Amino acid sequence: MEFASARLQDGDVSRFEVLAQYEGGGMVVVHTLEDWRARIPGRSEVEPFQLRATSVLRRENGVWRIVLRHADPIATADASGPMRGQ
Repeated sequence: MEFASARLQDGDVSRFEVLAQYEGGGMVVVHTLEDWRARIPGRSEVEPFQLRATSVLRRENGVWRIVLRHADPIATADASGPMRGQ
């Protein structure tokens, strides 16, 4: 999470589309498309990009906690995309 959050600065999510959601046994899996705008280190402009993400949440002591999140910029063609190393 530290690596991912350090890669995206001065941004926000403008759209969050739930493609699929599965629930059962105190767990939820959500598959989404997320439209972002953020500044990537080494670049001067805030840029738009789209992430495909899957999150798994588990209920612990009455609170939902993220136990897994995987996101990739597969929907945005950019070889130097936001989650690539420099």
